[in-house]
Amino acid sequence: MILYSTGCPMCKVLEDQLKIKELTYTKVSDIEKIKEKGFQSVPVLECEEGTFIGSEAMKYVIAK
Repeated sequence: MILYSTGCPMCKVLEDQLKIKELTYTKVSDIEKIKEKGFQSVPVLECEEGTFIGSEAMKYVIAK
């Protein structure tokens, strides 16, 4: 699982939820890498099940 984050408040809340759920993830904070992926907003969570942006990422993590 990859978390694309800039450290914004929503990103921090999502990262906290990942930690609470004890889900393993890699964090990418490099703006250029985020742009290269074509993401225009964060947080973005990429996993086997798909790519989830913003509140959809939060819903995915909460459901885990």
